Formats: sequence, structure tokens, C-alpha cells
Amino acid sequence: MDEGRVLRSRARGATVMNSGTIKRARISGSSSRRQNPEVPSISDGADPASTMTAVLPGETEMRHPIPGRPRRRRNAESNQAPNSTPSDRRQRFRELAQERASNFAVGRGFVDDADRERIEAENGTAIAPETEPSGEQPEVWPGPYSTAIHLLNKIPAAKAAREARSISRKSEIAWTPKGSGSTFKFREPTLMDHCVKRCVDKLEELLEAGLLCEMFPDAKAEVAKELCRQRKFNGDILPHFAEKHTSVLALPDCSYLTEEDLLSAFGQCQGPGLDQVNLGFCGRGMSDQTLATLSTDSSNIRELTLEGCYRLSDNGIEAMLKNLNKLETLDLSSCTRITSKTVRNIVRYAGNTMLVLRLRTAAQLSGEDFLPIAELKHLESLCISENRRVDDGSLIRIISEAGSKLQSLNMAGCTELTDKLVSAVAECCPHLEEICLDETQVTDVGLRKLTSKCSSLASISLRSCSNITDEGCIHAIKNCKIQRLSLNGLYCVTDATLLALKRYSEGLEELDLSWCRAITDEALGQFVDTVPSLRLLKLRGCSQVTAKFVGGHSNPDLEVSGHRLVEGINS
Repeated sequence: MDEGRVLRSRARGATVMNSGTIKRARISGSSSRRQNPEVPSISDGADPASTMTAVLPGETEMRHPIPGRPRRRRNAESNQAPNSTPSDRRQRFRELAQERASNFAVGRGFVDDADRERIEAENGTAIAPETEPSGEQPEVWPGPYSTAIHLLNKIPAAKAAREARSISRKSEIAWTPKGSGSTFKFREPTLMDHCVKRCVDKLEELLEAGLLCEMFPDAKAEVAKELCRQRKFNGDILPHFAEKHTSVLALPDCSYLTEEDLLSAFGQCQGPGLDQVNLGFCGRGMSDQTLATLSTDSSNIRELTLEGCYRLSDNGIEAMLKNLNKLETLDLSSCTRITSKTVRNIVRYAGNTMLVLRLRTAAQLSGEDFLPIAELKHLESLCISENRRVDDGSLIRIISEAGSKLQSLNMAGCTELTDKLVSAVAECCPHLEEICLDETQVTDVGLRKLTSKCSSLASISLRSCSNITDEGCIHAIKNCKIQRLSLNGLYCVTDATLLALKRYSEGLEELDLSWCRAITDEALGQFVDTVPSLRLLKLRGCSQVTAKFVGGHSNPDLEVSGHRLVEGINS
């Protein structure tokens, strides 16, 4: 290949180099021109590409840019080659990406300052700074590897910032660890746990002896639950749990059961003695025909849970409601085919008996579709969580008419709800004992109004309510005798909330402080040592909590969940 062709080839390659290469070439070219006046410069009006690709005396090949160097903004003069078409530019970029791909694949896509200085010393050239003289941030090369490296490079600075904040807010609370120092807390299984495990391990012998049918309904339900957890529950085992005189049929996981399996089981256990039917993940086998078979001769069913029935339609539920005239609890969570017709039928056929209604994850229903619920005058528990289409207006109309007897209200994941609704709940639900406001827009103002009026609240969940601070939490703690409290993801919660819990929540049993990064070992230690009723403490994501608390508190009955020191992860 002749010299002219070499120069033209290098000129084409120069147009796709990053601006860092252009700057290095300018610096190198200017210093070389002082040694060799025959080399043209950009200031003389020469073409930038030819300036960068000119072969200096004793030089055989132009140095390639460092792979993976972040691209910088190029001026209009060097952005495109003369007479280049979009297809030509795409092809050049493709060739450049293929050339650099091997470096990125093995982790050689970036160089640090030490490598940069070494390259400068070896080549005798200066590499342009990372940022533009104007202070403009360089353009980062797109791609997952570049993003990962960018995040990794930020880790030391973020860690140093966290440590600095931790030192600056060093707890002024004096607390001395009293525990044994062991971070492992073993929970002794109960007698029921041992019995259930033994029954599952010896299930074949139990079935052969015919002892399963003699179990109490609650014990049989626990055995079925453990079998479902171990993925051992199938159509061959189902008939032994659906015998003729069964009063409780509780199967948390029916994903392995077909429609034929459920039809056979319902035909066997249906009758006036069947009182509760709780079926989870039963979408595969539950159809309109299956539900009709279940409800035909089982008019005494009071509690019915049909979770995840994606085949069930409005017509099947209507036929069921006509037969079950004593229904008090109905759970149709994740039944994606139901419409407002089902809500109206619930009011029409079970309006006088319905006490508990759960319609979780009914994303196909709007706020207006839920309005008939306002006619359920005896309703004690309502769950319409995980529905982003529900707004304040529709729920206020429901609460104002059906809230006088409400004891439990779950609105988790209804992200459009605000303090306006919470204020209505405070006015209309005087007997409320449990409320879930996860991921809503409630603020300290709304929480203060709620806890001032509903002093009987024993369970409050505020997960990911980013507008809640210590002020609202402390007011709730002072006014309510809380037994279960979730502050998961509340970054503004500090030791002040723990001190309030220590002083006012003597009966607290469960507390979720996951991802609350502003609490300290000392405040946690004082709180746990002072509240012996606490049985469960969740600390997932609380990396600032150390072994000083986890192994130093003095509550032997406390189960610390989620923290890396108790989950088997090395600190």
C-alpha cells in the first residue's frame, strides 16, 4: 500500500476518534512542528485530520487512542469528514466499536491516572485533561460496562461521605452492651413446628394408617401449608385433605393442581360442614364451572379465599354468591377478569353478611368501580391495595358511608392517596385498629390528624412514605398504643423516634426499621433493653448497625431479621 493511501486511511479513522485523541494530537503536533517546520498546524489553516495523521520523521505508525476513554464534545470542524454520508459514519462507528469490544470484554476498557502518567512518559506526549477548560463535564461512553465502572468509582467517595455523616451525628446516647456478644440468635421451634415437620416427613405412613383425617382442622391446615412450601402438594395428596367431613380446606399453593383435581376434591368435601375454603395460586384449576361445583351444596361457607384466579369471570362469581348466603369473608385478590359487575354483585347478594372484603391487585378496577362498597354497612375490614387508579375522591365517598365499623383498612400501593383521604378516615373511622398506608403521599400533617382521632390504632404501616419524618412518628407513638409498626424506607427517621418508642410503647411487639439509615447502635440498644415485649425487629439494609447492637442487646426473646450479621453475610 502506497504512502498516500495510508494517509487517506488514517484520515478517515481520525474522524471517529474521541476529542481526547484530537487534543493529544494537537499537543503532540505542536511540539513536533517546533522540531520539524515542515509539519503543518491547525493554526496555519491545515485540515485537522491531515494534521493528526501526518507521519513525523522516524515515526512509523500513529498511536491509537486509549480504549474506553470517555468521549468528549467535538467542534463542528472535526465532527464530520468532508462529503461523508450517514451510512459512512455508521459504518465507521461500527468498526470502531468492534475494535474496542475486545478491550471492554476483558476489563481493559479504562485506564487510571497511574496508567495515564505511564503512557505519557513512554510516548513523550501530554494527555489532555478529563474536563473541558470551560468546566463542562465530559460525555461518558454509553454501555453497561461503562455504567458499572462509573458506579464503582463512586463507591469510595460515597462511603467516605457516609462515614463523615456518621461521625458528625455521633450519637449522644450513652449505652453499654449487656449481651453475650453473639450475633446469632437461635429460635427454638415450637411443639407445633416439630409435629408438623414430623407429619410431613412421615406422610406416607400417616396416610396408610388413616391418621390424617383424625387431625384437628387447624393442624391439618398447617401440614398442608408445609407441604405447599416444600412443593410436595399435588393431585395425589389432595383427596386426603378434602374428605367428606372436612370443615377447613386451606391450601396456600394450588399451582400444581389441575381443574380435574379440584373438581374431584370439591365433589368429595362439599356439604353443610364445610366452613372455610382458602385457596392460593389457584388460577390454573379454578374456573367458573369449578367454583359452581364447590358452592352448589356448601351453602354454609363463611370464609372464601380465591387468590390469583385469572380464569374466573363475573358470571362464575355471581353464581357462587347466589349459593353462599352466609358469606362473611371474601378474598378475590389478583383475579384479573373481574369488573365492576362483581363489586355490585357482592353488595347485592352478600351486603347484609359481608364483614371482610379483599380486592388486592385489582388494577383493572378504577376508583369509581369500588363505589358500591359504600353500601356494605357491616364491613369491618377492607383491602384494595396495589391499585394506582384509586384516588382520594372515590375512597372518601366509601369511607364516609361504610367507615363507622371499619377496624382494618389496607391501602398499600395506592400512590395517588394523600392527606385528604387520611383526614376523612380520621373523622369517619373511630374504631380503626389497623391501617396500612405504604407508598402513599401521606405527610406528617395527615398522620397527626389520623392518630389524634383514632387512638385505638394498634398496627400502623408507613413503608416508603417518604414525606413522613420524626415529627409525625413521635405524635403517633404518643397517642396510640402501637403493637406493630413499620417504618421501612423512611430515611428521615432518626434516634428521636426510637427514644419516643422507648418511652411510650411498652406493648410494642413488631418493629420494621429496614433502610432507616439514620438510627444508631446506641439508640437501638437502649430501646430494645427497655421494651421487653418486642419480639421481632427487622433491620434489612441498615448497614450502619453493627455487632455492638446485634450481639449486645439484652432481650433474649428478640428475633433480629434481615441484618447481614444474622443472615450469614460477612460484615
